[in-house]
Amino acid sequence: MRRTSLCLALLGLVVLTSCSGSSPTAKPVPTVVPATWSITSLSASSSSPYVGNAVQLDAVVTKDGSPAPNGTVVEFLASGGGFYSSSGTSASVTTDGGTASALFLADTAGAYTIQARVQNVTRAVTVTYQGAPAGGALQIFQPLQPNRGSYDGGETVVMNGTGITAPVDVTFTVNGQSFPAVLQQIDAGDGGTGSITILTPYISGQDLRSEEREADVTVSVAVGTSKEQTQVLPNAFTFLPPAGSPTLYGVQPESGRARGGEDVTLLGSNLTGTDSVTFTFRSQNLSAQILSVAADGHQVLVTTPRFSVQPLETSEMAGVRLTTADGGSAELADAFLVLPDEPTPEIATISPIAGPLDGGTLVTIFGSGFQMPLQVKFGNLTATEVNLFDDQSMADNDRITCLSPDYTQQGQTPPVAVEVNVTNSLSGKTSNNATFTYGDLLYITGNSPGEGTLADDIRIFGSGFSDPLQVFFTNGNRQLDPISVSGTQLLVRFPPETAPSCTDLNGQFKVTLIDAQNLTATGGNYTLLGNSPLITSVDPVYVGVGSYFTIHGSNFADNLFVEINNSRLGSDHVDVVDEHTIEVENIPGLDVLGITFDTTACTADVGGNPVPGTRQTQTAVPVSVVNLPGSCVNTLPGALVFTPSGGTDCTETPALLVSNPADGGTWDFGSTTVGTPVDPPLTVTLRNTGGATATGIAAELATATNYQRTDNCTSLDYGDECTVVVTFDPVAPGDPLTDTLTISYSGGSIVIYLTGVATP
Repeated sequence: MRRTSLCLALLGLVVLTSCSGSSPTAKPVPTVVPATWSITSLSASSSSPYVGNAVQLDAVVTKDGSPAPNGTVVEFLASGGGFYSSSGTSASVTTDGGTASALFLADTAGAYTIQARVQNVTRAVTVTYQGAPAGGALQIFQPLQPNRGSYDGGETVVMNGTGITAPVDVTFTVNGQSFPAVLQQIDAGDGGTGSITILTPYISGQDLRSEEREADVTVSVAVGTSKEQTQVLPNAFTFLPPAGSPTLYGVQPESGRARGGEDVTLLGSNLTGTDSVTFTFRSQNLSAQILSVAADGHQVLVTTPRFSVQPLETSEMAGVRLTTADGGSAELADAFLVLPDEPTPEIATISPIAGPLDGGTLVTIFGSGFQMPLQVKFGNLTATEVNLFDDQSMADNDRITCLSPDYTQQGQTPPVAVEVNVTNSLSGKTSNNATFTYGDLLYITGNSPGEGTLADDIRIFGSGFSDPLQVFFTNGNRQLDPISVSGTQLLVRFPPETAPSCTDLNGQFKVTLIDAQNLTATGGNYTLLGNSPLITSVDPVYVGVGSYFTIHGSNFADNLFVEINNSRLGSDHVDVVDEHTIEVENIPGLDVLGITFDTTACTADVGGNPVPGTRQTQTAVPVSVVNLPGSCVNTLPGALVFTPSGGTDCTETPALLVSNPADGGTWDFGSTTVGTPVDPPLTVTLRNTGGATATGIAAELATATNYQRTDNCTSLDYGDECTVVVTFDPVAPGDPLTDTLTISYSGGSIVIYLTGVATP
């Protein structure tokens, strides 16, 4: 009744107010007109590409009839395949000038529906992928990875495609001038998709290097053979002019999760002195961890920071800023797309790992992916006083503190081991399990430090320690020497004679009380660091006999040796500056290093006649560092590039030509009776079509049982001819009787297969 009276009173007040002549006239409420979004077109660069070829999708977006504001997020969704920016079937891309573009790729033939969406507007297009070209046809996929770089060259570029067969030649053509690339690796792909890895060439000529230019890339495979194929990729690579200050021109990959901790590479020039990298996200500058800086100054490898503690609802853009030690800086706005994520909590370790049965133990849980609100469970009981200390750096080393619940009412006799886990309440995602033990007489709660070498002291914390005891490292069951023992702490050390390991060893500690019926406890976590070196880069890359270079990396031992092309250098060539730097001077001769220059086929001019030849090319070789003791080795493939001292002119080579039958062909003598030679015999004419003299000519039959041969030359000058005569004179009946004629010479060999039938 009271509620009704109150309502009537309020109603009367409203009526009186509305009828009062002195009441003000209400201002009209403005009409809200919703924005009108539209995707006016969605086009694909190719509607029927080959499998493995990238297709560019362009969505033209308008708002209220005008191009959408820059930075408008457009979602691309595909029925299969994947996008370059996300490696998945969805990608978030921002508009520039009203257009959002994404690269799409499918590895399987079929029709794929791709949809673009902005606000509540969608538009779709269908791309039908065809199977790879038949017959091993050469097909290089675009874009190259990466497709931009410096005129100074030496940058690694990967080309993927089909029909890749060695030998391979790759040339960059800039403004009509051609420059050969340095081959690093060829993967034929076993008939499927393969790859070619190269180092970009140095582009000479100040008139070329003064401005940004696009280059055609020419790829030739099976060079010098009858199966040679060539593909020209127009404007496939962009060369950027050198500059005194650092320049950024891309990030790979272009997107990552909000939780961070992912490795990305910044591409640019003059980045050698980089000392800080930050990502600008929601007006905050978040520091990234620098992992390595390429010696040529074109790449910086970093680990992304944690962008957001709370899950993102949509993708958002972040900028990248780089600074160098000399005060230079470079910046890219909206260069990295931060993707939404809901991390799964993960427990790394807990401390202590044991406590009294009645609970109340302050337990710290170390891990990552923790998001408030959250719940901590000990078995089926919930912990109290839960607090989260959120590490927002790229390391994401979160920690939770809580009090263990009372376990006295569970009716179990100690010691009792229970599983501990963490659940993020909003997402419902639950972590892996850690183990907490109630009521142990002897237990280990942790250790310090968490990693070290054989020479380091280690403190193990816990309870119930007393002499005499034994301590083991569980990985490899390595026994440690106890230095001091107290009830709650042990000081231990690995014995001096312990053999080093090349790799890091992760394990726990096991303590056994010898006089307490061998009571044992296992706990803690420790990483025994391996003795392996790590090479991150060498500087400079292009070297020659007698020059020097610097090896950059980590964990270089005082006692080590260096290898170039698997050839060990003497100590007089090597100076270990510190654990991160090795100076190598006075590089030995190529014969000492066992370096043979790579060659590529070419055409030489001999007396106005084009003849086959070969050209020496720049050759990449590996560099290795071997730490002693343990002979722990790390190798950087293709670390150094040697240039032929004699130049790269085309040198003519001998080439024998045969006909009727051709090289690799078969000659059928037909049928004859045993003891009756076939007449006429086979006469093979050899002609030297190369520019150099063919020497060491020798003809051999594989068995020479039913066939005989005669020849009349051991060398041929350019243009000269000689013959090899083969007679079929069977000694026994057979159908067929076969043999192989091999003609070898200084430039190669020729094979002809022989067959015939002999009757009694």
